Amino acid sequence: MERLVEKAVKKLNDYGIEIFEQYKSKPDAHVIIAEHMVIIVHPKNIVLSFEATTKPETSANFALIMKEISGVDLFISDSFVFTNKNQLVCGEKAHELVNKTLKQNVLNEEAQSRYYERILENTEGFEC
Repeated sequence: MERLVEKAVKKLNDYGIEIFEQYKSKPDAHVIIAEHMVIIVHPKNIVLSFEATTKPETSANFALIMKEISGVDLFISDSFVFTNKNQLVCGEKAHELVNKTLKQNVLNEEAQSRYYERILENTEGFEC
């Protein structure tokens, strides 16, 4: 399995994909936390899990890059996201949380923009 981990790390480095951390998880699993994804390397397969905010084309490119490693099966697992409280949310709930956060950000920006407009419209300027 160590050889497969080395191949995966080399492939990530070859394509300039940043590796943040890696560690042995279980006797038969090695975890690599990389840009936009978590990679779990098992003796005969690699499992990819992408951040819920990752663009589909980016996920596809990363999957194709890892597919270049010969003699290994590639699996895609559920997407994930971390909350503000560092809680891990996976699957459909991760996508719902991302959408909710994006909507809230848009509403906050709109409210702030209206506030600034009101200030500009209702404030008298200085005489020169």
